[in-house]
Amino acid sequence: MTKNSFINLLIVVLTSLAVVQTGGLWLSQTKSHNLFYSAVNNVFVVSDKTTEYYRPIDAETIAVGTGNNHYTLLHGNESKKLRSSVKNAIGSAFEKGSENSSGSLDWMVLSGKNIVLDFPFSVSWGEFSKGFSSSFSPEVAFDSFDTVVITPSYADNGTYVTFINKSEQMSVSIVTVDEKINSSLRTVIDETKTSDLAYISSAQSGFNIFKNNVFLPQWTEEKYTYSPVNVINACSDSNGAVTMATVKKMVQPLFAASSIAGSGIDENGIFFFTNDEIVVKYYPNGILEYFSYSKSDSSQTLASAYDACMTFIENDTSITTDVFLTDAEASTEGLIFRFDYSVNSMPVTFSEELKEEMGFESAIEVVVTNNTVKKYRKYACEFKEDTETELSASVDFLTEINRVITDYSENGEILQVDNISLCYYVDKNNVSALKWITNLGGKTYVGDTIPAPHEGE
Repeated sequence: MTKNSFINLLIVVLTSLAVVQTGGLWLSQTKSHNLFYSAVNNVFVVSDKTTEYYRPIDAETIAVGTGNNHYTLLHGNESKKLRSSVKNAIGSAFEKGSENSSGSLDWMVLSGKNIVLDFPFSVSWGEFSKGFSSSFSPEVAFDSFDTVVITPSYADNGTYVTFINKSEQMSVSIVTVDEKINSSLRTVIDETKTSDLAYISSAQSGFNIFKNNVFLPQWTEEKYTYSPVNVINACSDSNGAVTMATVKKMVQPLFAASSIAGSGIDENGIFFFTNDEIVVKYYPNGILEYFSYSKSDSSQTLASAYDACMTFIENDTSITTDVFLTDAEASTEGLIFRFDYSVNSMPVTFSEELKEEMGFESAIEVVVTNNTVKKYRKYACEFKEDTETELSASVDFLTEINRVITDYSENGEILQVDNISLCYYVDKNNVSALKWITNLGGKTYVGDTIPAPHEGE
């Protein structure tokens, strides 16, 4: 290898490391002594009077607590009124709030009526506050958070916004006094509709088997009655056929103001659409892939990249099922955002076989580089309730947790459970069923919601 070749290779390696390291900073995954920490950290310091404005980074779930440890859990389908109330409360806390308390985390913060935002990753103060045209950063022992609890007082006009870092078991509570904001939050909470499926807080209930607070689904009757979900190809016409016309209708919004210059179907049955900067492919298995070759040298942060990502998704008018943010990851390509579908606040999860066939983990994956979407992949299906059919679930979360721990604990050691959730589980044949998903010891286990038949039945 020549000297010049070695230097070029070194530049490529260092550049890749810098991209990953910078993403880690935005996502609060850095160690203080990591390579490039000081240099990159200085570049992205938020100014005291920032004029930047981006949309707030969304939570993975929003839980509305109506009192007595009774919650309604939402995945990406919160009302405009709820979204506005939450945004105004956090913005007011950043702008004119005062610290009420800080220190070790006490889950008593969940007592009473409140709204809980759980994020899929830890968000730094600087990046999150940009969504509120602020540079808010309290003088506390932790520099990021993954949970926000908003508690309007029912005695006065005060609203308490508590930021929690679960891994460090720390929190800070900011109080803001605004009659309009307080009233709006109370109205949203009191008007929240309840259903046969309610959620309880594991921390409030004293379930110490969980590492942190988890919202646990339960039903008041012996069984939970629900409608199954049908998986429908987003490109099929009224006869169930996929044609050039139906695929083009779905693809067209991705070209924005640009026009499609070329299109066709290759020998493998893959539809393709192109112009000078964009290539879109649609595969027979329902996967859509978008690539942009446009150049941009805009400097991005987590906040600006997320804003670009959401603008792109909103322009994809073919998405008719609710989506919610499930992950963000720094890579050599840029920042990768992942989303999943939900139906009536119930998340849709894919089997490992289906994920392998798709080639990616979530329903939607977006890669943003220099504030431009460079790659976009999605499982182009719609998920709709079959309201004419009724099914029932009778295996509760305690029964399922006991099964998983009994069957999979190693050497008799009982591990703490990371999470358990109820979801529509879609297999490789696009058949969905209501299943339990339990995360234990870094592994995921799938369980039925109806009892297994006894031997001989």
